[in-house]
Amino acid sequence: MEVTVPAGSFKADLLEFAAMGTGTIRLWRSGGVPGGVVRTQLVDPSGETVWTSELKDKGKGAASELNSY
Repeated sequence: MEVTVPAGSFKADLLEFAAMGTGTIRLWRSGGVPGGVVRTQLVDPSGETVWTSELKDKGKGAASELNSY
């Protein structure tokens, strides 16, 4: 699927995980960015999006502030 975030449009796979009574976690993963995640959402049991995190930018020489990749 194609997903558009502030950093651009990416071909991504959508993964969904149950979040133990709080709803569903959705991850859009793409091999085209460091760390692989372009969007993350938490959706409550009623289907309402609680929060969304999106990739804002990417470029050469980018590094993780958490040193996770």
